[in-house]
Amino acid sequence: MTTIEAIWKQAERDLIIPNADQQGDVLLWEHCSTVARAVQQLLAWPAIADRSPSAEALIAAALYHDAYFAVLHRGRGFRDNDCVTRAGDAVVRDHSAEILAARLKGILDAESLDAACEIVREAGQRECRRIEAQVLSDVDNLHQLGLLTLLPTIRQSVSTGKGAVDLIDRWRVWKEYGVWPARRESFYFPETQQLATQRVEAYDRFITQLTRELEGADLAEVLTPPMKEKRAAAS
Repeated sequence: MTTIEAIWKQAERDLIIPNADQQGDVLLWEHCSTVARAVQQLLAWPAIADRSPSAEALIAAALYHDAYFAVLHRGRGFRDNDCVTRAGDAVVRDHSAEILAARLKGILDAESLDAACEIVREAGQRECRRIEAQVLSDVDNLHQLGLLTLLPTIRQSVSTGKGAVDLIDRWRVWKEYGVWPARRESFYFPETQQLATQRVEAYDRFITQLTRELEGADLAEVLTPPMKEKRAAAS
């Protein structure tokens, strides 16, 4: 087994959270593993590969960047899903780095382990200098935009007894506050910024269609012009 394979196996054990039903809540694991797979893809980009990032340290950091949520929610499952819908703050990243150091000791060499912890901490800051922290920051930000946020957002709404209207209202407020224009410049690579724009647009199209179906607007459009005229005359 390679070092990277061992990191993945350990992370899966640590990040699937036992809940009250004795079944694993996989939301955190799904988030972190998706970020890690995206990081692996970015490692092949020439603009990143040319700067010789540490693959083992970066993948470890990606898998454990929100590991503190596994401690906060162990035994009861997620309540707020913050790790998926917005980036963790400095406190979360500091604690996650500590968990990484404890869980991957003996799997990563000391130098790579220290580097992975620093990548986690730096990726949670406003400015990142390490190429690895820049990659993790961009991928984590990218993961919080687009259709990947649907499941945790729906879970938040359903857990408080709300439905589709809440999902639509959340998006309306997000747009009114100009969250995307403010976040657009936080990306370090033009390619990830462009992809983020595409994901935001895809989410907007989804919410637009959801609104139409909720209001029955798509049903009204099914009527052909003659049928509309007949109905108008009858009224």
